Amino acid sequence: MYILFGLIKQEGSWNPGASNDFAKMRNRSILFDLCLVIDEVLRSKYSPAYYISGGVYNVCRSKGWVSLDSDPRQVNAKLNPKVAGDPAPKPDIVVPALLDLTLTYRGTPVAKEMSWFLLAWHLRNYAAHDLSPQAVLGQRYDEIIQALMNALFMALD
Repeated sequence: MYILFGLIKQEGSWNPGASNDFAKMRNRSILFDLCLVIDEVLRSKYSPAYYISGGVYNVCRSKGWVSLDSDPRQVNAKLNPKVAGDPAPKPDIVVPALLDLTLTYRGTPVAKEMSWFLLAWHLRNYAAHDLSPQAVLGQRYDEIIQALMNALFMALD
């Protein structure tokens, strides 16, 4: 509930598209908090696994978006660009591919709904392990929030 209140409060108080480093870091923090909520919902509903990748993998399998891969690492290996890994591509690369539906899985563009969960996986891992500001988090902030809220509601359904 706290994160939703923060989103509503922020909407009227500042411009998330601002290009300064503070705004980029604030966006990263808000998105990370929302991704943690999605992570917890997926963990409780789809996976007892410790990592968000397990929850995303299980929801994608349950919806029929992936079927041949036996674990999240195999799914990630078949994504172009990958959403996680060492090193994982930065949000400036992955986020546009997910929002524009140009990210592919086994050479085919991912379903819009699958992209929402992959976005949560990517941003959760990025924000937890990398503090570098990313311009896309401000430039496409509204689209990112909408996609993450869609993932949250779909996970709750």
